Amino acid sequence: MNLRNAGLNWFEEHHQPVEPICVSKFYPIHESWKGPAWWFEFPPSDVSDPNGWLNLLCQRRDDLGSFHHLRIPMGLFAACKHHIGYRKDKDVFSLFLSAEPKSLFREMRGSGGIEFRCFEHECEEA
Repeated sequence: MNLRNAGLNWFEEHHQPVEPICVSKFYPIHESWKGPAWWFEFPPSDVSDPNGWLNLLCQRRDDLGSFHHLRIPMGLFAACKHHIGYRKDKDVFSLFLSAEPKSLFREMRGSGGIEFRCFEHECEEA
């Protein structure tokens, strides 16, 4: 089973099905350019509904079956788009979220150092 499928299965067990969902593996320091992190890329169309939510699933260290869940209002991307990592060559947002405890879920690629920790969504009991 690949990580995306594992993430989607985990999400369905713990939450109501909602789209869009992005899944990232945990990148330890030796696989990352700037400390342990999660990396997401998605097109602006995935966050175009100002009243919608984007669900980011961050693999918990090396555990294929367990994830942190960030539930982010899509309006944040419109409001902060110039401070969030963006790749013009691919026309995608490129989030690089820190996995360091002191900067957990802080976006490190863009210029704003935007904090996403406040969007961590606790699991509902299955």
